[in-house]
Amino acid sequence: MSDAVSPAGDPECAKVIAVVSSIPLAVDLGCYELAEAAFAPEIVIDYTSLWGGEPQRTTPAA
Repeated sequence: MSDAVSPAGDPECAKVIAVVSSIPLAVDLGCYELAEAAFAPEIVIDYTSLWGGEPQRTTPAA
C-alpha cells in the first residue's frame, strides 16, 4: 500500500485543512488574534466586474 493516501490527503492538503479548521475553533474559544493570524496580512477584494469601481484592500482586523 505504498500509494495509499491518508484521510487528509497529502501533507500540504493536511496543512490547509488544519488552518481552515482552526479558524472557527479559535473564534468559538474567543481567541480572535489566533483566528486573525490564519489569514493573509492583506487581501484584495475585486468585485469591479459586477459593480465597477476600484478593488478594495483590507486586512483581517478590518
